Amino acid sequence: MQVQKAHFRRIGLSDEKQYGEVEVTVEGREQPLIAVFERNGADELVLHSVSENHEDFTLDWYENPLHQAQQVVTESLFAGPDAALTEENKQQFMQSILSFEDVKHQLDIHLD
Repeated sequence: MQVQKAHFRRIGLSDEKQYGEVEVTVEGREQPLIAVFERNGADELVLHSVSENHEDFTLDWYENPLHQAQQVVTESLFAGPDAALTEENKQQFMQSILSFEDVKHQLDIHLD
């Protein structure tokens, strides 16, 4: 997958663990992807998961159980027989995102 555009979105907290979201536009996909990064035990940035972004603020301004704004696609991209990317390509995908403009810098600033 060729990264066309990537930008830092926000920092979040889940189970007392910080993560950083990066919105990624890739060649061949209509919807943007949300790449979720966290720090591992060695204080390195790692790609935790990837989701498709289906946000629609006309539907998502309240808790709408009929619409899923983000659908996790990590498995379909990186695992299984129909995977678009292998594990080694996952690392290349992660590096492409981190090298785009100031994404790595923003994650380094905001992630403890």
